[in-house]
Amino acid sequence: MGLFMLVPLFCLYVLQTTANSRKLRAQLIENQTKDDFVAIVSHELRTPLATIFNVLSNALAGVWGELSDEARTEFKTGHTNAKRLANVVSNLLDMSTIRAGRVSLEKSQVDIPGLIHSVTESVKANAKKKGVTLETSHDPHLGLVFCDPEMIVRVITNLVGNAIKFTDDGGTISIAVRNGPEDIQVSVSDTGDGIAQEN
Repeated sequence: MGLFMLVPLFCLYVLQTTANSRKLRAQLIENQTKDDFVAIVSHELRTPLATIFNVLSNALAGVWGELSDEARTEFKTGHTNAKRLANVVSNLLDMSTIRAGRVSLEKSQVDIPGLIHSVTESVKANAKKKGVTLETSHDPHLGLVFCDPEMIVRVITNLVGNAIKFTDDGGTISIAVRNGPEDIQVSVSDTGDGIAQEN
């Protein structure tokens, strides 16, 4: 092939590479902008949501007097939905933080079975309402684990919450903590149908 054929081909290659690089750079900028937007919105929603949640909690606790049965039912519904929305906002903020590579872990020596117990206590009302049994087990020789307790609670809460959502009445969710060869293994399993094979 003569030089007069190679030069145009090389120029075409350079143009295509440049165009692809610009497109990729534009996509990265767009994704970063989206992540920043989600982070800002999520952060700004946290404070008013916390205020709403605290007001509803105080009302249910009788701070401003006794509630009628109808009012208590409505406040409980609002309280549950505010908590659910707060979790969604926290998850969005976590996702944008992870994607941006700005995750900071606050590690300490943690009793993992104790964390598991706190998770089951927080979701047992939902499990009972759904007719689902929660079971926990752990290695009796398990020591303290160096980790970020808040992050671990979020992960396990999400897994158990999904298991409750997709497990039918009469089903069981099992949370187990085991000593692995080089790490601690936490598993959440359920008797639900699971994810369809095509998905």
